[in-house]
Amino acid sequence: MTGVRGLDDLSASLGTLPSGVESRLAEAAQRLGAALRDGVAQMLDGDLLQRRSGRLLGALAVSTDDTAGAIVVRVSVDLADVPYAAFQEFGFQGVETVRAHLRQIRQAFGRPIGARQVEVGAHDRRVDYPAHSFLRQALEDMTPDILAMTRKAVDDAVGAP
Repeated sequence: MTGVRGLDDLSASLGTLPSGVESRLAEAAQRLGAALRDGVAQMLDGDLLQRRSGRLLGALAVSTDDTAGAIVVRVSVDLADVPYAAFQEFGFQGVETVRAHLRQIRQAFGRPIGARQVEVGAHDRRVDYPAHSFLRQALEDMTPDILAMTRKAVDDAVGAP
């Protein structure tokens, strides 16, 4: 019985294909994570929200995990550092309890006065704050790039023209 010429080479080539694709996809995932962070930074720097302190951008974390047969790029915000991030991302409608605090006033009855502290008692207030999605919007804006980079990584790994 005669064998098919090149079958051993083909078999060896196909055997390395999964690791080659995974390697290319992992590299693409690293680049996509950095690009997504840049997209979120742009949203936080005036495209969607005006930067005030930079804490929201500073709490942004990008990680890539390529274990367990999957490649995951995660962009997240540490809510312990910036608890208002979810408020910005998803908006809020409801009643909020405001605790008692001091407030500085510079005018009374529409007339300027010397600055002084006044006590404000605890109260509830109705809040209707719209969502300013900086994470989901950046991801949506990048979807065509994500698809293109993923396709290119697989094509490069398999040697597609």
